Amino acid sequence: MARNNLAYDLNRYSTAGKAHEPELIRDIKKDPVRKKSVNLFAAVTVMAAILALTFAMIYTHVRLSEVGGDIVRANTELAKVENEHKLLRMELESAKSISEIEEYAKNELGMIKQDRSRIESFYGPKEDNFEIVERQPRSFWQKLQGMINDFFRWF
Repeated sequence: MARNNLAYDLNRYSTAGKAHEPELIRDIKKDPVRKKSVNLFAAVTVMAAILALTFAMIYTHVRLSEVGGDIVRANTELAKVENEHKLLRMELESAKSISEIEEYAKNELGMIKQDRSRIESFYGPKEDNFEIVERQPRSFWQKLQGMINDFFRWF
């Protein structure tokens, strides 16, 4: 049989006598429309990412400014409250002594100190109120103590 059939031509595979030359791979033509759309998509994606980062930075800066303002207002309020606290504490310290309380009650409120006496209330038929004040008898030592207390009140 003749060897005209290329299917059985094994000479093509023999390396004897031939220098092995690399075959050039032909460039497969890429679709230019597809290449442009991929480049456009990449450019739009990068621009969107840059825009998102820019807005995030601006929002962070604005929020930081707002929080800074809140801190300043809170510190101002704290200073006011601390000053008021100091004033109230000083006022409390000055009002703690018994003699100052008695003086305030006597001068400002018009109250008088009640001696050891007995107060009784009676209710009449028309619901009128009556008060009867009876003084209990005081001993010599109680009278002396009262005089000494009256003497020291002048100072």
